[in-house]
Amino acid sequence: MKLLDRCGRFLSAVVFQNIAALFAVGVVRILFSPAGWFPRPELYEVVNPMMTYLVPILFAYTGGRMVGDTRGGVIAAFVTICLVVGSDQEYTMLLPALAAGPAVGWLVRKVDKGLESRIPTGFELLIHNAVAAVIGVAIGFLFYLYVGPAMSYAIHGTLKGTEYLLGTGLLPLLAFIIEPSKVLFFNNVINHGILEPLGMNKLQITDTSIFFLLESNPGPGFGMLLALYVWSKRPARAELKTAMTIQFLGGLHEVYFPYALMRPYLIIPLILGGLSANAIFHWFNAGLVATPSPGSIFVVMAMTPKHNYLEVLCGISASALVSFFSSYILLNIIAKKQEPAKDAKQKLEPRIENDRWIENVVFACDGGMASSAMCAARLKKMLSQEAIHHVTVVYTAVDRIPEDADLVIAQQHLEERTIKTAPLAEYLFVPSLIEPELYTNIVKRINSEGKQEYGATSPKKEEGVSLEEWPPIQEGFLISEEQILIDQQASDKWEAIEIAGRQLVSLGMVTEQYIEEMKAREALQSTWIGYDAAIPHGLNSDSEAILRTGFVLVRLNKPITFGDGESVRLVIAVCGKGQEQLKAISRLAFILEEPKLREPLLALGSSSEIAAFIEKEI
Repeated sequence: MKLLDRCGRFLSAVVFQNIAALFAVGVVRILFSPAGWFPRPELYEVVNPMMTYLVPILFAYTGGRMVGDTRGGVIAAFVTICLVVGSDQEYTMLLPALAAGPAVGWLVRKVDKGLESRIPTGFELLIHNAVAAVIGVAIGFLFYLYVGPAMSYAIHGTLKGTEYLLGTGLLPLLAFIIEPSKVLFFNNVINHGILEPLGMNKLQITDTSIFFLLESNPGPGFGMLLALYVWSKRPARAELKTAMTIQFLGGLHEVYFPYALMRPYLIIPLILGGLSANAIFHWFNAGLVATPSPGSIFVVMAMTPKHNYLEVLCGISASALVSFFSSYILLNIIAKKQEPAKDAKQKLEPRIENDRWIENVVFACDGGMASSAMCAARLKKMLSQEAIHHVTVVYTAVDRIPEDADLVIAQQHLEERTIKTAPLAEYLFVPSLIEPELYTNIVKRINSEGKQEYGATSPKKEEGVSLEEWPPIQEGFLISEEQILIDQQASDKWEAIEIAGRQLVSLGMVTEQYIEEMKAREALQSTWIGYDAAIPHGLNSDSEAILRTGFVLVRLNKPITFGDGESVRLVIAVCGKGQEQLKAISRLAFILEEPKLREPLLALGSSSEIAAFIEKEI
C-alpha cells in the first residue's frame, strides 16, 4: 500500500509540473475545435502533435529529471520518442511515459553512481554522457520494437473497458471510491495519476471526456461546507465562509478534508453528492476538454465546451444540493447527540516554538502547488504589511522540501513524510491551513524573541537526552491499574483502538467522540512506531473531547497488524490538551526504544505489576 501511495504521489507530482501545457492544450480545444467558440481547423491541427509527442516527452523528461537529474530526464525523453514512434500513434502514450521517465532516470543515476570511482580524472563528462547515450539507444530501440506496440494494445483494451463501464451505466458508482479517497488526501493521485491519462486518451476519439469531471467537481465539498456553515454557531462561521470561498472559487478542495475527517459520517453526503453529479454527467453526455486544475468552478467552466455548459452546471448544482441537505440532516441527527457543545470545527490557539532564527519558511503539500501556494502568498502579504523583509517564504511538494528550511508548515497527515524529508527543520503540523490565527502567530514568532509554542509542533529528539529530562507521560505521574489492560483480544487495529478508547472514556479522560478522532487519525497515517507498539491519538490536541491528560496501555494476546503489515502487541492510546499530548507521545516513543523499559511491559504478568513498574522506573 505504501509503495502504491508513493508511486501515485510521484506521478501526480510529475503531472503537476506540466499542468500549464495541459491547460494550454485545453484552451486550444475550447477555442478552435469543431465544437469550440471559434472553429479553426488549421489552428486546431496543433493539438494532435502536442498530445502525441509534446506532452508524453514533457512527462518523461520531468520524471527522469526528478529521479536521475538532467541527464536522466534527457535520456528519458529520447526513450519516449522511440516509444511514441513505435506505437500506432492512435492513442497518446501518457501512462507509458509517466512510467518510463522515472525508470530510465533511475537507471541512469545508478549507472552514474557506479562509474564515479572508476572514471579517470578528466574523462568524467565524456564517459558519463557516452554511457547515457548507449543506455538511451538500447532502451529506446527496445521500446520502439516491443514496448510501443504492446502499449498500443494495452491502451486500446483499457479504453474498451471504460467504454463498457459507460455503456452499462455503472460509471456514477465510482463516487463510492473517489469521494472517500479524496478525503484521505488521495485526490491528486486519483485525478492526475489515473483519471487524467484516461481522459486524454478518450479525447483521441471524442471531443470531451467525463473523466475530467469525476474528481474535480467542487459541488460535494461546497455543499458539505455550506451545511456546516448553516448548522454552526456564529464564531465558527467566519472560518467556514473562508473555506467555502477557497474551495469553490479557488479550487483548493483540501480545505474541506479535515472537516469530513473530524466527522466521518459526513463522507456519506459527499458520496451521495458525487453520485448524483456523475449520474447527470453520464446521462447527458457531459464532459470537459482538459483537466481543470485547480478544481475551481471558474476553471471547470473554462474547460467546458459551449454545448455542455447547462449539463455541467446542472451536475455541479445537483451535487452541491444533495451534499448540503444530507449533511445538514446528519448534523442535526448525529452531531446533536454526540457533540452538543461543539462547533463545526474545533478552534486552535496557535502557538509556535521560538528556539531558532527563522529566515526560510516553507509551506508543504502533496503536489507543491495548490494549497501550499495559496498559504505562501497569504503569509508573504502579512510579512510585507509588518515590514518583515528578511524572511523568504516558498511553497513546495512535501517530498522536495529544501535543506535550508528553518520552519516547515504542513497538514497533520503529512507529518511522517515531512520529518523524513527535512529532519533538521522546525515543524508546524496543523489540521487546516486556513485558520487566521496560524498566520498571525507565525508573524508574531518571526517578529519577536518571546518563546511561544504551538500545540502541533513536532519536537526533535536530541542526542544524549536522558529519560529524566523528558516530561512525564501524564499529569501527576500517578498510574492506576485501570490504565493497564492485559490479555486482550482484538481482530484488527480498529477493535484495539476501540478497546483502548472505551477505557479512556470509562476513566473520565475523554468523551466518546475521541474514539472516532483516534480512528480518523489512524486512517490518515499509521501510528505504529516500531518495537511491536502503536500510539493511537486524536487528530486535534485541542479537541473538546479531551477532558484531561492520560493514557491507556492495552497488551494483546496475539499480535495484530498496523500500517503496512507491521506487527503490534502494545497499543497505547494517548490523550492530552495542546502540547501535553505531544510530550506524552514523545516520552512514550523514547521509552519504547529502550529494551530494558520495553520488555517488562510485554513480560510482566499483571496490570498492577506493570503499573508499579511504570510508576517506579518510567
